[in-house]
Amino acid sequence: MKKVKNRNKKTVIRIVGLYVLFGCVWILLSDWILTGLTNGPELLTRLQNYKGWAFVLATAGLLCLVLHRRWE
Repeated sequence: MKKVKNRNKKTVIRIVGLYVLFGCVWILLSDWILTGLTNGPELLTRLQNYKGWAFVLATAGLLCLVLHRRWE
């Protein structure tokens, strides 16, 4: 039973680590890319909103995968 708990803790730590890594890369690279692609603050603001929605949807998808795996 103890091995199962340790494996679950390691899995949780891996998932959280991957999420943090994904979030940091997303924030840094997407800001850098959007700044290079736009030439005005109006377009940048609009694209930042879409970027936020994409992040929320990607996070929701990741949570669905994790929860689905947990319930199997």
